Amino acid sequence: ESERRFRAIFDQTFQFIGLLKPDGTLLEANQTALDFGGISHADIIGRPFWEARWWTISPETQNQLKDAIRQAAAGEFVRYEVDVLGAGDTVATIDFSLKPVKDETGNVILLIPEGR
Repeated sequence: ESERRFRAIFDQTFQFIGLLKPDGTLLEANQTALDFGGISHADIIGRPFWEARWWTISPETQNQLKDAIRQAAAGEFVRYEVDVLGAGDTVATIDFSLKPVKDETGNVILLIPEGR
């Protein structure tokens, strides 16, 4: 029941959202993000986030994301505007953020990427 509720919210939101390990490995991406990129869950889960289609628009964009992941993994909230690549080579400018999720001792255990 809780998984169904989570999926209902996670996959029906209008914004792009996901879940990363602090090293940038993609654990989860919502259906909105997958549909925009024209990619499937199996294509990207378990891979470095910067290798996902959205970020392959340029090496500079990928490097900016790697830097942002390092900052977020160190506990910082990161937000910037960036162009990303979608299905059919569609380009969209998004307001992107990475939010660190910390455990009870203050260690970063997850990162939440969002695009709107």
